[in-house]
Amino acid sequence: MATHATQQRWRNGLLDVSDATRVDAIFQDLSRRYTEKHRAYHTLAHIDACLQHFDSISGRLEHPRSVELAIWFHDAIYRPSSKTNEEDSAHLATEQLGQLKLDAALIERVHRLVLVTKHPSTPENSDGAYLLDIDLATLGAPEAIFDMYGKNVRREYKWVPGFLYRRERAKVLAQFLDQDRIYRTADFHDQFEAQARANLERELRTLT
Repeated sequence: MATHATQQRWRNGLLDVSDATRVDAIFQDLSRRYTEKHRAYHTLAHIDACLQHFDSISGRLEHPRSVELAIWFHDAIYRPSSKTNEEDSAHLATEQLGQLKLDAALIERVHRLVLVTKHPSTPENSDGAYLLDIDLATLGAPEAIFDMYGKNVRREYKWVPGFLYRRERAKVLAQFLDQDRIYRTADFHDQFEAQARANLERELRTLT
């Protein structure tokens, strides 16, 4: 359930939009999507966490408003069985932000940024790198938070047989570990890289 603070955060990012009714309607739609019953990790709590990380680095971004809006939309459409969640979410962002008559260049940036969150991906600029790192910050969380993340992801895939889930999950974790750097920016690499690798290696041992 969306809190008043979460809704106010959304409104604050769109104070220049005259159609307050439409702004609130889009928030209600996003809130409904992020509270769908099949979600356990890709929820408003994840969005709130991403926004906290965004606040810590927003001064380093070239287009902070585009990155903030991309955070709101990057998991708006999430079906565990789908391979096009990011593309569908990017399309939704373009459609709904277009209703607010925002600048076309801003909407295009948001669209491209949402696509960056499809893993693995190669960001085309520093804003994309920061967004990708924000989305992956959970990997470098303290053990208890990381373990809860893992349990919540499993809940989202509860329909997948255990042996198959363990095999596919291990592939995903190994893919991250095989990269030279999990985090693309110095800020997140310095803060989260070592813990992320320890977390991923620990979970991988339990899966294999």
